[in-house]
Amino acid sequence: MTRPGRRELVAGLVQTAVLSGAAVTLAGVFGRSITVWSTIGVAAVVVVAGHVQRHLEQRTEMQPSQWADDRFERPLVRLAELRQQVQWGLESPERFGQVLQPTLASLADDRLRRRHGVERGADPEQARELMGDDLWKVVAEPVTTVPTLRRLAQLVERIEQL
Repeated sequence: MTRPGRRELVAGLVQTAVLSGAAVTLAGVFGRSITVWSTIGVAAVVVVAGHVQRHLEQRTEMQPSQWADDRFERPLVRLAELRQQVQWGLESPERFGQVLQPTLASLADDRLRRRHGVERGADPEQARELMGDDLWKVVAEPVTTVPTLRRLAQLVERIEQL
């Protein structure tokens, strides 16, 4: 979820003020007395819950994450993110292609670059030779079937061996 902008913040404050004013007015109409601060607190909770729900509805599908530069600063967050990507990506070939294939490609590209000085895009023949046909097919070609979790572990091991 992204941080709210200034417009959303102002809208939330206005909504909170309107809701609390309406609550105090309604209480007065029915002969009840309530404190303004308690209504502001309740109204703020209602407004925040509405904004959270709106943001969650907008975020219907998981987007593939980039191999972030801050992965070493927040390893547990990255680990949880990878776990979720694996679960989600193994559901169908389309999801595998959207989520796991780019991550595997990024890892393989990094190994090729660091250990062999090879860019997959610039020298695909050399990269394919180093990667082997199995890993190459998964990383560089459209996926028609989803690999098993065991097969995925073998692919990651192969990337580590590069």
